[in-house]
Amino acid sequence: MTISVDTIKRIYLFLAVFYYCGYMGFVTRLLSGKADGSIESTASGNIIKQTLGLALLLVGILLLLYTNREKILFFIQKNKTWLVLIAFFIVSISWSEVEGVSVRRLIALLSLIICSLVIAAHFEIRSLLVYFSEVFFYAAIIGLALIIVAPDMALSDQAGAERTNTFFGIYFDKNGGARCYAYALLIRIGLGLTHTKFDIVKILTLLLCIVLANSATAIVMLAIGLSVILALNNLHSVNKERNFKRLLAVVLLAIVSSIAVNYAYEFILGLLGRDPTLTNRAIIWELLTPYIEDKYLFGYGFGAFWASSNVEDFVSRWGFIGNAHSGYYEAMLNGGLVCLGIVIWLIIKVIKDCLTIYVTDRTGTVITPILAIIVIQTVVNYIGYLILNYNSADMFIFTTFAFLATHRLFEFRSYC
Repeated sequence: MTISVDTIKRIYLFLAVFYYCGYMGFVTRLLSGKADGSIESTASGNIIKQTLGLALLLVGILLLLYTNREKILFFIQKNKTWLVLIAFFIVSISWSEVEGVSVRRLIALLSLIICSLVIAAHFEIRSLLVYFSEVFFYAAIIGLALIIVAPDMALSDQAGAERTNTFFGIYFDKNGGARCYAYALLIRIGLGLTHTKFDIVKILTLLLCIVLANSATAIVMLAIGLSVILALNNLHSVNKERNFKRLLAVVLLAIVSSIAVNYAYEFILGLLGRDPTLTNRAIIWELLTPYIEDKYLFGYGFGAFWASSNVEDFVSRWGFIGNAHSGYYEAMLNGGLVCLGIVIWLIIKVIKDCLTIYVTDRTGTVITPILAIIVIQTVVNYIGYLILNYNSADMFIFTTFAFLATHRLFEFRSYC
């Protein structure tokens, strides 16, 4: 029996979302118990995940051979910042505190990037967005079912959880799970999947999971994301100049709102039941600042800080936490100001692509959920490790959506 390339692509997509969207971690915990968050496990990694990640990398490279050559060249041309990031991490191995860890992290990041590129290049944008929303919806359903059959896993699958009976579902991190439910919700509303009874059930289910997770982060994500989506969808027209003017008005309104939120910072946190230190994140950043300043230009190497001897003093005072709980602080630990600059430039480039599509594309509303999610990831990355988190659903979404924007630019160029 011969398996077609199209079938291989669909299997590849399934394995990719299984690997990056929480299902693999859930199955691993079912088979082996709770995940080990020690320094040793961080340094050595998980052999099963490493094997599947490497397989995704190799198969992804093979699938690129079946990709339209013109499309691949267009992707490369439009995504040179990714090449700069990869090149920097390759060079950074030479000064990494733990070279073996940096090599493995780089391979993991390459696997994610290649995987996202293959998926974005071979699948239609709207259908892929719907697929992601379904993936996270069924993750929510499984998590709710766990409350009945395995409540200890669904409600308390994290050592030292501060709030009892907090919903984790299939995810090890309750905030990470809540973000996934928020992504699914924003996609569904952004694409207008709100009309049938089953659509309403899915929306209410995702909302229920966010409420049960008690995640202030996800609530803020929804508030920002829905505001962006509703504004842009309702203001979009077929006229480019009109789209640009309306987009400019939305951006100005967003800037004013951001300033207002900044001044009302402590009041808003109080309404959400959170302290001004963002659940001790501010303390963590203060403790990490001397380490960042010590190697402010090039950092410790990709993923090397938390596996090196440098972290021992921090662990003795605070305990092992595995990341800085901020993607921007983590970028500086990985590669100093150089890495931070590349990451910021990458984010700006992706947002610029999305805005270009919104203004020039007659069906620009297909990009609004992508734009909204990229924007909120940019904001939330300050208080969570999203961007550069090489094996997370957040980074998988960010990278895939970035390449989906490139795909849409390619389609738009072809139509013109």
